[in-house]
Amino acid sequence: AKRPTARSVVIAAFHILKNKPIKTKLREGLWIVMPTPESRPTWRQLEQLPYLVSPLFHGVMMRLSLALLWP
Repeated sequence: AKRPTARSVVIAAFHILKNKPIKTKLREGLWIVMPTPESRPTWRQLEQLPYLVSPLFHGVMMRLSLALLWP
C-alpha cells in the first residue's frame, strides 16, 4: 500500500537536512527543548519549533494537493 504522508515526511526531512541554514535553525531550536540527549520534550514544545513543524506540514500539504490534482 502507498503511504503518501510517510513519503512526504521523508522528502521534507531530506530537504531540511540538505539545506544547511534550515538544518542549523532546526538544531538551534532542538537544543532549546532538548539540552541533553536524555531530555524528553513535550509535543507542545516540539510544535513551537517553526523549523520542525513548518517544513513537514508544508511537505505533507504539497504532496496531498498533488495527489488530488493527479490521481
